Amino acid sequence: MSSKLTTVPVPELETLWLKHGQGIRFLLVGSAVFMFDAALFYGLLSVFEQPLMLARCSAFACVVIVSWAANRSWTFVERKQVSKPQQLLMSAAVSSLAAVVNLTVFYLCSTVLSNSPLSGLLSFSLGILAGLIINWFGANRWTFKAVAVE
Repeated sequence: MSSKLTTVPVPELETLWLKHGQGIRFLLVGSAVFMFDAALFYGLLSVFEQPLMLARCSAFACVVIVSWAANRSWTFVERKQVSKPQQLLMSAAVSSLAAVVNLTVFYLCSTVLSNSPLSGLLSFSLGILAGLIINWFGANRWTFKAVAVE
């Protein structure tokens, strides 16, 4: 029995990238930032033995800056943008709102669902998804919204 690999022709990938490239870049940045966040948090907590909340807040502050810089310079680079300091504050506000939504969804799901590893993973995933949606709309429609050229 032979297995056939399905390949996507290059023109179709190019069309996909042209149509959804910004969203794909946003997801790639988010994925990289998520891994950086987890590694930094774990390092601050275990290697540097920071208290739990200090480690979390420190990692979050670093991640907001990294996420903003990557999205400004790669995801939304083609848009005329507001000043860097103003945009960083806007990004921090959106990220904070997304974090609150993420944790709220996680908390609500974890209290409603049974106490099992699978329900914990589901609660975690739904929280991440809710935060991702807030981050996308906040970034796309507010933080990195194209400004009029004067």
